Amino acid sequence: MTDEAKKRQPPPPRPDRPLLITPKRSFLNLLDLLRKRKVVAVDEAAKIVGASAEEIEDYAQRYPKHFLWFGGPTPTISLAVEAPPHPQLSAQQQASLERLIRLAEGCTDQSRHIANFLLAWWNAKECGGFDLTELWAVDPPIGADMAVVFGLVAGRHLYPDNFGYGEQFGRIIAAWRSDPDRPVHNQSD
Repeated sequence: MTDEAKKRQPPPPRPDRPLLITPKRSFLNLLDLLRKRKVVAVDEAAKIVGASAEEIEDYAQRYPKHFLWFGGPTPTISLAVEAPPHPQLSAQQQASLERLIRLAEGCTDQSRHIANFLLAWWNAKECGGFDLTELWAVDPPIGADMAVVFGLVAGRHLYPDNFGYGEQFGRIIAAWRSDPDRPVHNQSD
């Protein structure tokens, strides 16, 4: 497989991803730790950042541009040379995403459709997918913002918490998915 083809591969599925986790915190803590210490034993890094050794290894496998993982009797982890503090969004992507987050935290029908869209990105298996016909139920400017975020998801292969929005998505989950009797999609629309 060519390097270009590898870049276009989707991120690995995350079926085991719990709904209300804060991986951003341990991820960023690990980045900060490795900036200071350069190379750290995986077990020690796990204790310091509040994650398991398996999670640290998982980070290294999911984010090879950020981390270098070395196996052996005492596995270690270090930063890859080009590791940024966190991925950056364009001004348009950030504005569109933040508008959608703000609207999804509301309690209107449009808010529900926006929440469905955003949560399908967070974890479609646990939060429900997004029915494209829900675009018919939102105002055109909101649909345009959704198109921008869709392009972001397709082009960057990262989850919302990688951009620093884990806490906001946690609030959306709490608002729209905490009631098990609440339908993920309103079939009457």
